[in-house]
Amino acid sequence: MLLIFIAFQSAHAQVAQEISLPFQTVNEVQQRLTVLGNELYKINDQRGLFTQIYISTNQAILLKITEGKFKNPEWVKNLLIAFSNLYRESLYQDLIGSYEKEPLVWKVQFDAIRSGKTTAGMDLFLGMRAHIMRDMVLALLTVNTHFDSVSMYEDYQAISEIIKSDMQDLWSVYREYDHHFQLMPKIIEQKLMFNWVKNARLQTWYRAKIAASITTSKKREFYLKQIDHQVANGSLKYRLLNFIVR
Repeated sequence: MLLIFIAFQSAHAQVAQEISLPFQTVNEVQQRLTVLGNELYKINDQRGLFTQIYISTNQAILLKITEGKFKNPEWVKNLLIAFSNLYRESLYQDLIGSYEKEPLVWKVQFDAIRSGKTTAGMDLFLGMRAHIMRDMVLALLTVNTHFDSVSMYEDYQAISEIIKSDMQDLWSVYREYDHHFQLMPKIIEQKLMFNWVKNARLQTWYRAKIAASITTSKKREFYLKQIDHQVANGSLKYRLLNFIVR
């Protein structure tokens, strides 16, 4: 058992090297996340699902940037980079065993995977909760978002519509990983998931706007920590409910 544990830790340490440094460009995000997703898949780490979904979503957004669909393309690019780096940093800390440095909401998600008692659907949903409801708040603040800008808000909402249009491809990736198919028809599953994503992203925009209006760094830090704890508590409740239902 000890040898298996050592081999497991060693495999994760090797994967961690792929994301040890921050992403600098959107192309680098895609290239390194693709390598990461493949490496996680090779070592049977279920987090490969979230990474594959992430790659597909980013690719759809980057295509719309190339097509000139955004009014603030540089802001959207910077948002993608900042957003991706928040996920990269949390996953990196977990892979190298620095669990105390993880945001609470990501620790809940990673602990759930380590328990071996999760489905691909739970892994994906907990990851989305952490990334959208906690990380996106920080990403919006990092890229100096103008929350009163109509065009930036429209670009932000446009990303939700891109996710909706890409939902069929995202679901194909999900189905490849999930061995516990749900009872609901696929079209209903997709609709429910998109509605959740859209509402969560809208809530996140307003939470970030509130954070930006807080003038002192200490109070803002406290507010952001509250968000982390609130989202983490929600994830814990979902995990418990999912366990009971199963």
